[in-house]
Amino acid sequence: MRALEISVDRLGVEDFNDAVKLVANCYRDGYPLTLNPIFEVRKIGTYMTIQTSPALKRMAEAYYGLKATVDGKLAGVLISRLPYPETRNIAEVHLICTAEEYRRRGVGSKMLNEFREYWASRGVGRFMAIVFEENKPALRFFEANGFERFHENAILKMEAKYEFREWSEPDIAIRPPNRVEYGLVDEFILGYLREVGDVDAVESFDEIKPSNFRVVGERFSGWISRLFRKPEYEEQIAVSDGRIFSHYGIALSRSDGIGRIEVRTARDMWGKPVEALMAVKAINTLYRQGARIIYTAIPKIRGKTIETFRRMGFSLVGNAIVMKNKYK
Repeated sequence: MRALEISVDRLGVEDFNDAVKLVANCYRDGYPLTLNPIFEVRKIGTYMTIQTSPALKRMAEAYYGLKATVDGKLAGVLISRLPYPETRNIAEVHLICTAEEYRRRGVGSKMLNEFREYWASRGVGRFMAIVFEENKPALRFFEANGFERFHENAILKMEAKYEFREWSEPDIAIRPPNRVEYGLVDEFILGYLREVGDVDAVESFDEIKPSNFRVVGERFSGWISRLFRKPEYEEQIAVSDGRIFSHYGIALSRSDGIGRIEVRTARDMWGKPVEALMAVKAINTLYRQGARIIYTAIPKIRGKTIETFRRMGFSLVGNAIVMKNKYK
């Protein structure tokens, strides 16, 4: 088999139709992690063509798309992003797809090398990708290109069909945080991220902490959600005697009825009734808002929490492995 002459260039607006077809073929069996790859391709096109404000320009700068061609034919697509744009401490392979006839012939590796070179030239020295455990070819591909397994998240899913029975726990209040408690909630979430080993989120916490967005969000989140078709976000805490035991955040994409839950709980409460109570309240809220499908991602270290969600009817979609690599 002759060696391919592979060209890798930035994905342009003129490439989007072909890129969408290629990505749709790669993901014809479904979209893991609720990621819609076609939407991701179109999103880059929107950012590149509608840069009418500094905010949209910053969004565009946080994404970078690549295309690989062989003899003028589109052979592969890679979409990358900065999960934490201000900190710029890591770049993520958000999507990578190679046409079937060009797989295992160096197309993906060449795009991956260009991805690293591009972000390294902009001061980013670490890279990541999230791969389902059962996707053995993808795991082998990233490992062959220098990535190592960092940690795993269990991805769980359920159909929202009815409301669960709710109950109360003595001396524990479940409610939204008030403004006086915003700083305490930030500290609680930071402690949780340290417990589960999310190093990059800890390093970028000043950028992503909820208090950065709450006051603005209270006034503008609904308007922004309608304008950009982004999920709307709500949160609650479980608190007693000034101590926060648990925090949940929910987001619902009303355009497709997909809801997402993240329940963060103090380590000594993993698998305890208060965690189940928070999950039930989150599920019921999403159900009342119109969710059809609900997803959650739980670090594998929280085995008791995973079992709690499975007892409530969630099924395991798969284990998502976070792969990491450093620039040499």
